[in-house]
Amino acid sequence: MIIPMKQKVWVTVLSETETDRYGRPIKSEKDEEYKARVRRKQNRLYTNEGAIINSDIEIDVLPHTPVNVKNVIKFENIDGSVEEGIIEAIEDSVNLSGNKIYFRTLQVNGT
Repeated sequence: MIIPMKQKVWVTVLSETETDRYGRPIKSEKDEEYKARVRRKQNRLYTNEGAIINSDIEIDVLPHTPVNVKNVIKFENIDGSVEEGIIEAIEDSVNLSGNKIYFRTLQVNGT
C-alpha cells in the first residue's frame, strides 16, 4: 500500500564528511529533499502532561526520512508554495503484524 506522494519536504541533517587538520569531524548542516504528501487538516493533540497542541498540517513521509519531534521542517504545499513548521507528533502506519512501516504521519504546527 503505497500512497501517492507528489509534494516535497526538506529536512536539515548534520553531515560529518569533512575533517579538520586534527582529524576531528566538522559538522555541517544541509537540507535534504524527500517525497511527501501534504494535507491541511486541523487536529488537536493531547500530550502526556495534559497540554493541548493545535496542529494544522498533516504530512505523510516515507519511513526512511530522518525526522524527530520538535524539529523544523520545510514543506511544499499542494499549490507549490514553500512553508515551514514545527513537528509536534509522529505516528507510524504499519501492517497488521506490525513488522513493516508503510509511511509516517507528521503533525505539524505551521505558519
